[in-house]
Amino acid sequence: MAKNIRRDESVLENTLSLVEALLSHADEQLADVELKDAVDVEWVRDNKLRVTGKEVKQTTGKRTRTVEVGTRREHLLKLLKKAGKSLKLPKLKGEASSSEQNRELAEIQTALDCLKELGVREDEKSAKNQGYWKFTLTLKHQTATGEENLEVLKQKWNEHPKANSKEISQTAQTAEKSFDWQEICRTMLEKQKQMTTNRLMRADEMLFDIKDICVDLALVKRKQQDKRSGEDNPEKSQLYKPDYEETEKLEYKDFLAQVLESQQSNKIAIIGEPGAGKTTLLQRIAFWILDKTDYLPIWIPLGNLPTPAPKFKEYLLNDWLQDAIVSVTPEIKAEFEKLLTAGRVWLLLDGVDEMAAKSANALNVIANRIVGWSERLHVMLTCRLNVWEANPYSLNGFQTYRTLEFSQDKVEEFINDCFQKSDSALGIQLQQALNQSGKERIKDLVRNPLRLTLLCATWHLRDGKLPDTKAELYQQFVDEVYRWKQEEFPTTPEDRKQLNAKLKELALAAIDNEKNRFCLREKFLEGVLGERDGSVFQLALKVGWLNQVGVDAKNPNQPVYAFFHATFEEYFAALARLQQGAAQGANADWHFFLNHVPDNPAQGTYRIFEPQWKEVILLWLGREDVEREEKEEFMKALVEFEDGCGGFYSYRAYFLVGAGIAEYKNYPKADEIVAQIVKWSFGYFDSEKQQWRSCFKEIADTAKIALKETDIQRKTVALVQLIQQSESEYLCWEVANHLAQNGANYPEVLSALLDSIRKYPKEFSLIKEKILRKIYFRNQEAIAALVELMNSSQDEYTRIISALCIGTIDPGNLQAVGVLVELINDYKDKEICKLAISFLGEIGNTNQRAFNTLFDLINSSQDKEICQRALFSLEEIGTINPKAVAALIDLSNHSPDKEIRETALFHLGEIGTINPKAVAALVDLSNHSPDEDIRSLVQVSFSKNNIKKKFSLPIIYGMRTISDYLIKLKMKSQDEEKYKFAKSILRKFESDNQIEAVALVELINNSQDRNIQKPAITILGEIGSGNQKAIDVLVELINNSQDENIRHSAVESLGKIDSDNPIVIDTLVELINNRQKIFLFSSVLTNLGEFGSGNPKAVDALLELIRNSKNESIYSEAESLQKILIEDQMAKVVIALKASLSKETYENNFERYKHCVQLIWHCAQNMPYPDFYQAWHQQE
Repeated sequence: MAKNIRRDESVLENTLSLVEALLSHADEQLADVELKDAVDVEWVRDNKLRVTGKEVKQTTGKRTRTVEVGTRREHLLKLLKKAGKSLKLPKLKGEASSSEQNRELAEIQTALDCLKELGVREDEKSAKNQGYWKFTLTLKHQTATGEENLEVLKQKWNEHPKANSKEISQTAQTAEKSFDWQEICRTMLEKQKQMTTNRLMRADEMLFDIKDICVDLALVKRKQQDKRSGEDNPEKSQLYKPDYEETEKLEYKDFLAQVLESQQSNKIAIIGEPGAGKTTLLQRIAFWILDKTDYLPIWIPLGNLPTPAPKFKEYLLNDWLQDAIVSVTPEIKAEFEKLLTAGRVWLLLDGVDEMAAKSANALNVIANRIVGWSERLHVMLTCRLNVWEANPYSLNGFQTYRTLEFSQDKVEEFINDCFQKSDSALGIQLQQALNQSGKERIKDLVRNPLRLTLLCATWHLRDGKLPDTKAELYQQFVDEVYRWKQEEFPTTPEDRKQLNAKLKELALAAIDNEKNRFCLREKFLEGVLGERDGSVFQLALKVGWLNQVGVDAKNPNQPVYAFFHATFEEYFAALARLQQGAAQGANADWHFFLNHVPDNPAQGTYRIFEPQWKEVILLWLGREDVEREEKEEFMKALVEFEDGCGGFYSYRAYFLVGAGIAEYKNYPKADEIVAQIVKWSFGYFDSEKQQWRSCFKEIADTAKIALKETDIQRKTVALVQLIQQSESEYLCWEVANHLAQNGANYPEVLSALLDSIRKYPKEFSLIKEKILRKIYFRNQEAIAALVELMNSSQDEYTRIISALCIGTIDPGNLQAVGVLVELINDYKDKEICKLAISFLGEIGNTNQRAFNTLFDLINSSQDKEICQRALFSLEEIGTINPKAVAALIDLSNHSPDKEIRETALFHLGEIGTINPKAVAALVDLSNHSPDEDIRSLVQVSFSKNNIKKKFSLPIIYGMRTISDYLIKLKMKSQDEEKYKFAKSILRKFESDNQIEAVALVELINNSQDRNIQKPAITILGEIGSGNQKAIDVLVELINNSQDENIRHSAVESLGKIDSDNPIVIDTLVELINNRQKIFLFSSVLTNLGEFGSGNPKAVDALLELIRNSKNESIYSEAESLQKILIEDQMAKVVIALKASLSKETYENNFERYKHCVQLIWHCAQNMPYPDFYQAWHQQE
């Protein structure tokens, strides 16, 4: 996503002024001591001018040192003015209110961007701090005159492809009429950043400067897996895969390049545990978007939205715009709406779980607030893991990435960074303590960024002893905070005791009563803490436990506050006296969480099933001052909980005990609890029936989540034992994958996996390869074991798979490459040879022998399949091996075999998306190749890559179909009118790869060919958002077409661009009744799941299909119903489907039974227990 640089002459003049000022500074012509450090300029080579900046930092003991951090735009502006230069500023539109300094800073930014686009500026990769710049300018020579160096810029400006285009004058005219939206967004982001930066983490006496610690967050892409069809009988030995599987791990910089920069998706969800760094990550991404692209990042803290939450479009055009610009004119509003409609905005929604709605409904609320205009809108949101996984299908079209906990290497790197400025010995001592036997639990806990920060901040007080629970860790931090603040805000023990008591009361009341516990209104705070000017309220603000985070959306004069992190709100609530809601006459705190009234749950208390209380409960179990008997009474009540409605809530209570064991490890029945959760997760062998039995998928998936949260030592013992006892090859890998999340490996697991490879080499898969890499990457023990297997096996397939495994965990391993080359050269079996060639491409990397083998095969093999496979592997190697790129260039130029030349050219085009040399070779072939077919292929390659970058797959396929049709029509038609029509449509498509909705409407209206209408309708659904003509033609087709499949395509596209239109759901429901006429009926059901959120007609139609199913697959029906259900409709589903959970249905119509379990389980995860109980016992 490159910036679109303004190309008028003022940009050139401003850029020249900036470079001239830098040149003067390099020659020490500007005598300014302050600027000397702020903008540090020096010639590092004959033609390289390096620009950076330095700041004075305070270290331990109030000493200072000068640190290179990079320069800032503000410093560059000051330097430019010091050199006697001024900037030419574009005129603002109307009454736009942007300060002159902000406009000047924007012009400095434009000048820097211009230098980048002209190829003069090269940024340093090590510059990580947002807003700081380190770069090098390539000029003529350090001995050249200033004018000669500036001439380099002028020449590059004149040679630039856009230098003489109409864009220059058009952009210049636009610049005079508009104002700097990016600067407005920057101001708003800075304001939000100040509000969300924790004052507690900026204490002067901290051992380390948190701003200097930059450990990239790793993200993991979670892809939905294909569902299995066929038998899913839980009594059969089949295991269930999770709905989402962790696949591609991405470091932060890779996430930017592969996901954002490549525009892979415009809907992204970042999910993670509390304290995993979601908000911090989103802030970094926001500034990256601002600094590196021409998109506008708009930050919306969801916790501060009013109730009910407004539609985001209305919120942006009114509340956000009013807050960003003092005086909003109709012209400004229209211009901003244009940017929104054009898809030039990244909407950053922070804290879905913090919305003023029940957590179970939060995702549905989001879905309903972005429909109708969101196809071209870019949205990125953050959400707590438990809220997301409760409703994983609520948001369609979102690519989901989960923040990973720190790996062991990341933990060590973080600790080293924390203590390098103060006492590195402390850091070493902490790492040694974490590696002690028996400390696995705390070691796992501090893989969370927030908790690791707290541990580092308090380690010097712990005398080498680690806390055992989260509660103990947080208590240490609370004590340390008061110590940090003692000099600045002196407090007595009585002050602290009084404040803590009020914070406990406040936290408990906020979670229990306040509509939005993450953003607390001032009046609500005053009801607990006293007047704002009072001592308790002020002390909470001064110490930093509470921070103002904005104002009330409904009442701008009413400030809102939040605990410095939600985790501490939960911690203080866990410390409170929990008497409210307890049974009459009962003194036990735990009755605050659970007061079961079996025959009338409406009179009971069931906070154990409310997601906002889970962390509070776990922290309460970790308290040392709560009596052991009290904890065990509570856990016994959970284990024995009978819900009286199918056992759905009994499972939930039991899983909470599993998580609780991690905080209260001395629970007498802990081993029994973990063993039972392992059974539910992975199944067990039924000795009576002599077969493996598994739970329903929904139970198994939820059990696996509980297993992640339970005591690590007990879980590890149980899972290792399961691997040793099980004869299931699939189970072995699945359990190993779960154990890998502990960040450790076990000899028994390695032995079982090697045995699996030895026995079932042909069943080895990509999933298993990734599991192996996750557990054993660079692990010498595993590498040695695999090498031994590879060398000793007599089976060629086993040797090939072993070599692949070795290359996967030890890239470039010479022995693995050697075995693959040996098998290729022996060529006893063609399939073995092809497989070895493919794997050589995967693991060959920069290995010269691998490269030589592939190149020789291409030139010498007479077998076309072998040759093609070798070319493909050469492409894989070519992504990182320049020799492979050179070989492909040579083959595409000089191979005597035309098919090889063309195939090499194809692979060169694939590499060309990331390799400049490949691109240069393609350009050369396009200009000079004597072979017309080769030149055409190059153009196709370029066109394909451009289209891939710009359009989604439905558009690409649709364009291809339509273009082929129009070309044939143009060639065959004798009708002059048809010829002109085809020519005009083609021209519109081919013009700069732009697709106009009006052209598609024209094509749909004038073509009677269904094969052309369908792709045109599909494309219209991708690009027609907000276009009334597009909406009208789709409605016309829905109402009047006699072809049910065309009607379906039209309603599908209309749902994407105008989902609120009532005809969408009405038509889909009608199509259900005509299912025999629909080619892909399942897609009709999918559309209901996409567009029918909360729609009663859609719910009723799907419910009826499920109830009347006759032992047939109803996967699509159940999946779509689960997606669109809102909480108010769940009781209806329970009432309608509960009768299907009978023994008769199980035996005679298992498909319906299975999917009714799925849907009712979903309802049980989201409905309050008393409401579910009432629905279960209510007659239909």
